[in-house]
Amino acid sequence: MKKSFLYALTFAMATGAFTSCSDDNNEDITPEEPIVPGSQFVANTPYTFVTAGGIDDNGLNLSVNGMPTLGKTVTFTRNNDNTGTLTVAGEMMDMSEMLGELIGGLMPSPEDPETKASEGLGMPTPGILPGTPVLNIPVTLEGDNEETTFSGSGESDFCTYSYSGTLFTDSLDFKVTDVKLKDTSMAGTYEVPTYVYNDDTWEYEGINPTTVTWESSKQIELMPGFGMPVQTIVSLMLVMPMIPSPFGEVDEEGNVQPLPIFDVLPRVLKTVTFGEDGNIYAHYVDTKDPAFAEKDSPAGVAQYVVDKEGQIRIFLNPQQIAYVTMMNAMQNTRALDIESLLGSLMTQVLPMVQNGIPMTVKPYQEIVTDDWTGEVTVTDTEATSFVLTTETLLPLFKMLAPVVTDPDMMQMIIEKASADPNMGSMASMLEPILTALPEIIDGTTNIEVGINMVKK
Repeated sequence: MKKSFLYALTFAMATGAFTSCSDDNNEDITPEEPIVPGSQFVANTPYTFVTAGGIDDNGLNLSVNGMPTLGKTVTFTRNNDNTGTLTVAGEMMDMSEMLGELIGGLMPSPEDPETKASEGLGMPTPGILPGTPVLNIPVTLEGDNEETTFSGSGESDFCTYSYSGTLFTDSLDFKVTDVKLKDTSMAGTYEVPTYVYNDDTWEYEGINPTTVTWESSKQIELMPGFGMPVQTIVSLMLVMPMIPSPFGEVDEEGNVQPLPIFDVLPRVLKTVTFGEDGNIYAHYVDTKDPAFAEKDSPAGVAQYVVDKEGQIRIFLNPQQIAYVTMMNAMQNTRALDIESLLGSLMTQVLPMVQNGIPMTVKPYQEIVTDDWTGEVTVTDTEATSFVLTTETLLPLFKMLAPVVTDPDMMQMIIEKASADPNMGSMASMLEPILTALPEIIDGTTNIEVGINMVKK
């Protein structure tokens, strides 16, 4: 009996000891906090990453359909859980560096002469998908609070796409893939046709790759009492050999042979492909290459969407846009109202970079007017015209008219044209043409400029 009691007491003490140890251990254990992917980002706080040639100080390595893409920004904002939103847009392009010295010298700020007039001048640029300046992508985050990933698919007004990426606090690796237009009716390769003069028949054969229409109520008075429609002048300029051969061909006198624009165009630009991914690819001859090699333009330089039947919009990468011609013009124009020109540039030209340049697409009809009888013949062709119409061109022409009609600019244009043997008799016609230009533009009822191509 005494032994049984001792055994029981020992067992009870041992059990109590174990229980006590167990309770002590429970007090020392801290429950682990659940891992929330993306928790390294403060909720409801935007983090912005910018492309600059790959991952660097700006932190964004972005590719679209496998091609590196520059000039874009991605802002990530996390919600209070493992979800968030990526906002993708074109980076505002600072034009002050490009135009600063020129504009600042011509038009210093009246408040502060040291301040450049171009300061703060930004150009909006397209987004990563054609037709979508700003793209919001809701994402579900995976991984941990150091390396967070996401993936999925989505659609914009004009495209479908897939995406994936990896987020760090100081960088973002972002891939957009499988981009495809919803409307691919324009997709395909278009060839630039040839238009050759036949010495035997005294006629041009083939399809003219250029198309220009300019109708105005104001005629050009080349001499007192003698006026000529602007369309006639344009038609003459298009057939005259005024462009030096880009291939260095020389005439019998050893001078670089002049060619008309419709001869140069198909020899340099071979085909244009409208891809199902929304990119426009040009196959062209590199005239700066000693061997005149044929090359293809990279993806991302130009994109398009189909707005509706017979209407497309073109989006250009602003890094590829050259402003040299305009800047040279302004450098030689002291009396030009730069402030007015910049205002027009901001309100009319720059929005088209982000929102797209509208073009009309229609079957090309060859219209011939008999010089003697005035009879008009309309012939259907197999070509398609891609045309900038009056709605787009006329505001731009009105904006640029003060540039080319400034006295200094007119003198420079006339002097250069007179010194160019390729201009021939056209040089003497320039002064009345330029002088009448503002009235011609004001009286314009229809103006179209385009290129004709044949779908392969």
